[in-house]
Amino acid sequence: MPSPEVFLPIEKGPERTSSAIELLRRELHDDLGAFSHDDQELVRRHCAGASLPGDQQGRLDRAVQSWWQDKYGFPFRLKQSRDEVLLRKHLPPEEVRRRRVLQREFFEAVASRDRRRIEDVKKRYVDEYPDQLEAVEALFGIRDLLRLQSSLDVKRARRDYRIEKDVLQSLTEYQFLLTHFLAMNGDDKEMLAQFWTVVEYTAKQMKRTRELNRIRRGILSQVATVRLLESLRLNPQLSHPEQDAFDAIDLWVDGGTAVQVKGSSEAMQPSLLEDEELAFPNIQTRHHQERRHFNSRLAHDSARFRAKLRDYAARTQQELRGYLLVIPNDKIDFITGEPAPELVEYFRKEFAARGLSGDREPPAELRDAA
Repeated sequence: MPSPEVFLPIEKGPERTSSAIELLRRELHDDLGAFSHDDQELVRRHCAGASLPGDQQGRLDRAVQSWWQDKYGFPFRLKQSRDEVLLRKHLPPEEVRRRRVLQREFFEAVASRDRRRIEDVKKRYVDEYPDQLEAVEALFGIRDLLRLQSSLDVKRARRDYRIEKDVLQSLTEYQFLLTHFLAMNGDDKEMLAQFWTVVEYTAKQMKRTRELNRIRRGILSQVATVRLLESLRLNPQLSHPEQDAFDAIDLWVDGGTAVQVKGSSEAMQPSLLEDEELAFPNIQTRHHQERRHFNSRLAHDSARFRAKLRDYAARTQQELRGYLLVIPNDKIDFITGEPAPELVEYFRKEFAARGLSGDREPPAELRDAA
């Protein structure tokens, strides 16, 4: 008897009034001073529930999108991640814990492959938390992610690099959502273990285990980097998915510093490479015969990063610094992405030696949303 379909579609109706929407209006009202004088009146009317004419609504939309990007560092249109930030920032801790219990129950139901149980828990989850579906989207989107990654791998194997912009952006948007979900829930290892169990089963069903392992290593390397930079109080922000897709930028640190992350099972130690160091990397590998190949590949990736960074700086007329972080996979918890203490200490010294210090407090909204 065939196993039941694990992933059932989420029924999405019209946008519902929710606590996340109310919290967004509260933040807009509290941040009124961040808007221009003319836009402030539009924000006030929006927060009061007024309907705006089309041209004024368009202007308000652009202003809100710019405000959100500046404040939280990722696009306003990523609703699941946006709602997660607002709810985590404002909900009392006991409510966050209650939601996590149901989140864990949902993952366990999917792991059981009991269709009726999945449908029951999913319905309760969506009914109770229609504005906190990042975990559901992270789980349900894994099939599309694996299919997209597989099709890209086939193209690259054929040396066909004509990749549609919307396909690449869809891939990086889901990777952003998954990275954000893992970074926000890293303190609940039991729940994330259940999440990965379900994801591994799905990949096995699709015969995409190799693709999943590669994606997982890359995403957990980014999560580990976010966590270690947060512990160093360097105010990391995940890059806009378009920057990740087309500019090879994974993270931003301290405003004008771009970061690319390379997770590796071959590197023996972490490394922080900057500017000219990127041209001639000399990373020690576990097997001597792998060293030349690894450093050659890293030099190629680094050259691409440097070129993309120069293009981005010219296009935006900004002065940028760029760093490439090499993260050994065995220094990362493979469930949560938590970096080993020695990894954090290594980068603490390396960043300090380059004049990047996290002695000051990060912005309050990022501190509260963490």
